[in-house]
Amino acid sequence: MIDMMISIVYVDDDIDNNLSRYLGEFCSSDPQFACSELKFNNTDTYLSLLNNEDIRKSNILLIDSRLFKEADAASNQLSGE
Repeated sequence: MIDMMISIVYVDDDIDNNLSRYLGEFCSSDPQFACSELKFNNTDTYLSLLNNEDIRKSNILLIDSRLFKEADAASNQLSGE
């Protein structure tokens, strides 16, 4: 049997304390999982997000569903609404 570390990255502009606490407890209770958070601001783009080392190495991404506005999609900007 091959042991594999599963990486979970939570991405948001305003980190949710309840979700953050849950992920911390979840990952500390099972050594197979590693959790991290990525907080970004309005100057980040989809390209910079996708080039982030934690994002690139993650197995599971939890991403805030309101990271961009349709009007901003053409400029490739994340709004963090």
